[in-house]
Amino acid sequence: MQSAEHIELVQIVHSFFQRRYNPKKESNWSVTLDVPSSLRKPSNIGGFIPDYEAWSESHYVIGEAKLPPDLITRRSRNQIQAFIEMLDKQRTKQSAFILCVPFRAIYNAKHLLRTTFYSSALQLHLIDQTEFDHWNAKS
Repeated sequence: MQSAEHIELVQIVHSFFQRRYNPKKESNWSVTLDVPSSLRKPSNIGGFIPDYEAWSESHYVIGEAKLPPDLITRRSRNQIQAFIEMLDKQRTKQSAFILCVPFRAIYNAKHLLRTTFYSSALQLHLIDQTEFDHWNAKS
């Protein structure tokens, strides 16, 4: 069962997606969330179900919400790697991976992404509850 904090992070992924990709401009978006209220769930990707999946003719986006204890597990590393590999194979689409964590977990999330992220074509977003993108921030 998902915690309230995890469900909130999934909703933040959705909000960030809406703000960043503005699906109202491109009407053919399909979006699925892995939350209790969803009727349709995201696809199985490499044996894992992402928390968020959105696609159109030109884009494919996977989002994942992680709480601090989850970031250090082998399962999470394998899961994120499977998602990134799937997105990397989408050569005809603009692909993006969104990872949402509580602010207190940003450091561990950056470390995890640095050790699993290798695609130059893939857009990566690391966000917290404020939707601030820590991966693409100017330092």
